[in-house]
Amino acid sequence: GMSRLSAYEIVFDQLKDLALLWNDFYASDEKEKNDSDAQLTALKDRLEREMESHRETKNELEECKLKLNFALGEIDVLNRRLKETEVDLTQKCGEVQDRVAIEIEEKISLATKCERLATRCRT
Repeated sequence: GMSRLSAYEIVFDQLKDLALLWNDFYASDEKEKNDSDAQLTALKDRLEREMESHRETKNELEECKLKLNFALGEIDVLNRRLKETEVDLTQKCGEVQDRVAIEIEEKISLATKCERLATRCRT
């Protein structure tokens, strides 16, 4: 594809060309205008071609902008999914830690009971 910078450079160059052409168009005095209808027609044709080229470049730029916005939208969606997954994992991890803590407490309390029973049996 075309890089963003080069697209803007092309637009800028074409605008410059248009400005120069308009300048040529109005700078030529009456006598020259009467003498050179063909030159004027050629100048108008050139101007029309430049404007058409400018329109095409503007369309390409718009297309690039749409693609960029679409890509940014996709990135947003992925970021949101990533955050949701992160929240989900953090929650699940918390639940596992809670379960482990409960199991450890139960084992300790069971060990304590066994200890008491063993002590009672010895006496």
